[in-house]
Amino acid sequence: MNVALFLTYGYSIKTWKDSGTLDREISIYKNLNKVKNVQFYIISYGNASDEALVSNEDGIKVLPIYKYFNKSKYRFVNLIRSFSIPKLVKNNLNEISIVQQHQLHGCWVSILYSFLIRKPYYLRTGYDMYLFSIQERKSFLIRSAYKLLTNLGLRFSNIYSVTNKSDLAFLTNKYTKHSNKLKLRPNFVEVNYSDFNKRDNNKILCVGRIEEQKNFGLLIKEFQNTADKLEIDLVGEGSLKNDLSKSALKNKVKINFLGMKNNNELLKMYTNYKFFITTSKFEGNPKTLLEAMASGCVVFASDIPNHEELIKNEIDGFLFSLINPELQKLFFKVKNQSSALNKISNNAIKKVDIHNNLNNLVENTFKDYELILNK
Repeated sequence: MNVALFLTYGYSIKTWKDSGTLDREISIYKNLNKVKNVQFYIISYGNASDEALVSNEDGIKVLPIYKYFNKSKYRFVNLIRSFSIPKLVKNNLNEISIVQQHQLHGCWVSILYSFLIRKPYYLRTGYDMYLFSIQERKSFLIRSAYKLLTNLGLRFSNIYSVTNKSDLAFLTNKYTKHSNKLKLRPNFVEVNYSDFNKRDNNKILCVGRIEEQKNFGLLIKEFQNTADKLEIDLVGEGSLKNDLSKSALKNKVKINFLGMKNNNELLKMYTNYKFFITTSKFEGNPKTLLEAMASGCVVFASDIPNHEELIKNEIDGFLFSLINPELQKLFFKVKNQSSALNKISNNAIKKVDIHNNLNNLVENTFKDYELILNK
């Protein structure tokens, strides 16, 4: 079985490498090759240097688009040229069984290619871009563009996978006609544990873009007047960083802005913290939260639907209300309950290991492949 895998529009193998996510992103395809003998051809928006970043021995070959023509400094020019990519790929690949798109953005390229070679189409999404654009109050033009891509993806895919129940419910209700194509395929993470009792008891880890969605302003408000007994380490960058810094100073909150970390660095960091907090207003199937749970952190998460499907309150984490959080009160109430926290930490690891392990995703993805090939 040969799969032509199109990366997110504008992304390259080097993009994954530089962010420290290459090993994680590529692992499912390496395992599908190892366990199920699936050969992958990755179409990336990079240059010839992408080819050296992935070993052919793993059953993966890279076809970098900008090896064949120069990338323009103008986005609009690259967008227009993207409509010629399907023909370029067709001329360079043979005997493809399935066309797969990695994330919604860029699906017009892979859809056109699947038409050209008349092969089934699999679209994998990590989060619903259209729903996010609504929640982020994006412009009408952007919302319309994502709605169009969602319509195209559902219309022309044989299978359209989502990572969380909220996206599944949203798409099922809005696109009833295509609901039979929808599959729930959660993100995977790997257990990454260290001794819980040796971790810092007076620090909290937070990870995310410093933007409205992540709601870090609430975090500062909830932990006011704690600078003398608690530190918050925040990994991420964003447009609200200066505002957050000023708010922290005003509210007497000790916060350390650690900037961006690649995924490999971040995975090591989790195991130094007992506590992880996310105050997000909305999410998809958040990898950072799953990674924190898989690393044995005790997670405090806002009670949005996407968090509620991952955490059972006081069993494998804590949920708090966005309307009336009382987060500081909750945190200091449980902070020194060593025995209870150890149990919650272990429960979180077990849950993630059962529901979000790589083997499950490999098996379910291969079943999806077989299903669309046998239709």
